[in-house]
Amino acid sequence: MTISGYSLPSPRWVYVCLIAWIPAWLAIGRIELSYVSISFAVISLLPLFFPLGGVLKNQPAALIWGAYASLPAFLIGVMESWSNPQQRPGALVQLALVAVYWILVMAQAQHHRE
Repeated sequence: MTISGYSLPSPRWVYVCLIAWIPAWLAIGRIELSYVSISFAVISLLPLFFPLGGVLKNQPAALIWGAYASLPAFLIGVMESWSNPQQRPGALVQLALVAVYWILVMAQAQHHRE
């Protein structure tokens, strides 16, 4: 996708990185594996799998559903970065992945509309 002469990456790769990041954050982030941390991971990870097939095919409707499905990941990232200083770096990575995905989806939607 090229917008104003700039080539942007496909949002699907950022989406896949977000799906990979959530369990990786649990594995490498010195998080105590408790019921709460595992439930937050499941809450933020499960919705991401529903539109995954369409996102990988770069279908516009699926990309938008992927943005909706990433809302729990965004909310948990905000919550963890605000309230847990030890988890702030991992939460900020998660927030950055979600934000970049949203920006790329909006850019691609704008590109398809033109």
